[in-house]
Amino acid sequence: MIATVMNNVAFLIPALNESDYILKTIKSIRASYPLAQIIVADAGSTDRTQQMCQQENVLVVKGGSPAVGRNNAARFAKAEFFVFLDADTIIPSGFLERILPDFEANRYVAACFPIQPLKDMGQRHLAFQLFNGYSKLVFGLGSLSVISGCCMLVKGEAHGNIGGFDEKLCVLEEIDYFKRMRAAGQVNRYDIHVSTSTRRHKKYSKCLALVAYYILHVCGVRLEGDFLNYWNRNSKP
Repeated sequence: MIATVMNNVAFLIPALNESDYILKTIKSIRASYPLAQIIVADAGSTDRTQQMCQQENVLVVKGGSPAVGRNNAARFAKAEFFVFLDADTIIPSGFLERILPDFEANRYVAACFPIQPLKDMGQRHLAFQLFNGYSKLVFGLGSLSVISGCCMLVKGEAHGNIGGFDEKLCVLEEIDYFKRMRAAGQVNRYDIHVSTSTRRHKKYSKCLALVAYYILHVCGVRLEGDFLNYWNRNSKP
């Protein structure tokens, strides 16, 4: 099973100035899957992100917005399955071994996961729990209105069939993506947590903006263009 996982899964990571996080993310992958393909789509980092990736023998390709970066990384992937992973997100040990057998047996085309903070940070930890609870509820009701885009497992063929991520969307592109994936086949939400940083939730104004974005999306409003600098998804803490 280990050899199958390493040969058939590519980890695709959009990045911009991720020197504080990218090395830990790469090492968490390599610890379990030393031969797995890792591709970083860099959007023009001015810190040591690219150098760190190259030192770890990670392929670096041109990035852009998260949607653009993910799509471009996928073009270089040589695997049956893709894991789209944010640069500040850590997968647990045995992640793929616990998922892929069921994923393949049920012929899922995509899967998402609950999230937890890299460190227990009080109220932010509670915010993650509330997010996970609501996400699980709406998913169970047949809705994909709320998912986390920091870690997504998809079948490469299905990614190509739906045309990848919509590069016109500046925020919530992962929700639009999963909506189209659900139309293309079966999707699942596994109760296996991945750990991600809390940097995007540190500013109260950003939390309010994110809530507003979700409401607009549920109401069918598409957010396109360079809006709020693509939600500052890769901004520094």
